[in-house]
Amino acid sequence: MAGGGGPSGCATGTPLTGGIVSGTCRGWPKPSWQSVLGNPNDGVRDTPDVSLFAADGLWSHFYPWCRKTWPPFRAGI
Repeated sequence: MAGGGGPSGCATGTPLTGGIVSGTCRGWPKPSWQSVLGNPNDGVRDTPDVSLFAADGLWSHFYPWCRKTWPPFRAGI
């Protein structure tokens, strides 16, 4: 899946250290439901909150479907 993500941006200011939200660039506060194992404990909201595919597919939604079968399916054999 492609897309972006990471700490929310800021309106003014510059990070003191590249890639680190600090100084006057604080971002939006991290909601409690984003404080889970594997999500950085940096205190700023991570965006996008929810993103599967940023596309409008059939019936206004689209989901990836990955499947591996063995042996490979061969029609007519």
